[in-house]
Amino acid sequence: MAERNLLIRFQSDASSFLRDLETASGSADRFRQGLTGIAVVSSAVSAATIGLGRAAIATGGEIEQLNFRLRTTLGSEGAAEAAFKSIQAFSVATPFQVSEVTEAFLSLKNRGIEPTNEVLGKLGDLASSQSKPLQQIIEGVLDASTGSNERLVELGIQAQQVGDKVRFTFKGMVKEVEKTPQAITEAIVSFGALEGVAGGMALQATSLTGKLSNLTDATETTSTAFF
Repeated sequence: MAERNLLIRFQSDASSFLRDLETASGSADRFRQGLTGIAVVSSAVSAATIGLGRAAIATGGEIEQLNFRLRTTLGSEGAAEAAFKSIQAFSVATPFQVSEVTEAFLSLKNRGIEPTNEVLGKLGDLASSQSKPLQQIIEGVLDASTGSNERLVELGIQAQQVGDKVRFTFKGMVKEVEKTPQAITEAIVSFGALEGVAGGMALQATSLTGKLSNLTDATETTSTAFF
């Protein structure tokens, strides 16, 4: 009987030991995993920091070129500086990056269209409502002002020649205007004020893509302090 009790006790102690060993092993594994996780996070942070640094340098060069183009287009450093500050302020509240808005500004200005915040805002809302890049909308407007409407179809805007006029249809709204660059531009820009279109940029800016764009804007803004 004593031998049997001793065997039972040995088995119980052995089982307890094995459980403790498994627990210790699991803790060790979790500890190792924790160290691995810390190392991964640390590496990721380091890589992100280096990446942001490189991005800032690359972006600084791009910003410098955009400023040069603004000076060339506007004719003076003061005008270019004022325009760029306005572009930066506009970009902060939109899903578009500073470089995108600057390109749009230059494209409109070089074709004789005044790129006011109102015009950019409506075209930006139009682009966001169709999940299109801002420059695609700008190019569609510029092409349409010369009588080429193919790009507008990609944006959901239908165009039809009606005698000496042109009729644009978008989301049930119809605009029939003279075939002049100004009238055509104003008609397309006006679509940005439609219900379901207006406010599109603000809505998209809250999405992940918009937040990443704003992070890029922050990098671009920081870069301007060094270049």
